[in-house]
Amino acid sequence: GYCMCWGTSLSTPIVAATAALVLSRRPDFGAAQVDSTLKASASDLGQSGTDIYFGAGRVNAAAAVQLAVSASGDTTAPSVAIASPTGGTVSGVISVSVNASDNVGVTRVDLRVNGLTVANDTLAPYQFSWDSSTVANINVALTAVAYDAAGNSAVSGAISLNVSNAAPP
Repeated sequence: GYCMCWGTSLSTPIVAATAALVLSRRPDFGAAQVDSTLKASASDLGQSGTDIYFGAGRVNAAAAVQLAVSASGDTTAPSVAIASPTGGTVSGVISVSVNASDNVGVTRVDLRVNGLTVANDTLAPYQFSWDSSTVANINVALTAVAYDAAGNSAVSGAISLNVSNAAPP
């Protein structure tokens, strides 16, 4: 039969196996380097960043191994640019497209509004749905930040948007 289970008893073997994969590619890593590799490559869940419900996120074995391999000399930051929107007045939920590339590979792209991360995506194409009603009717700066497996990052140029949502009745 089948049953539904959850908790650290089930996640521990997955994390341990992923740590073993990281160590198989980088036997020179110590415990702190393995820990930081697992956290940096995790797929973020819930609120952006580490939180009390999901910690650093869901273990991503492929990203962890890629980060471990590329951590040995990649100093090239990714390139990133917001493809759309390109400016103007927005309201409601808007679609945001970001172009990002890297010599090794992009592991994550964050969408920021006035410097605050509002969403992230770990798979290309990098597409976001941003609810503009979460900010006041003002001009905002929309940016994207791309990260690669070695921890290099780059910030896109800012796109200025005028948020104009209807006032509630």
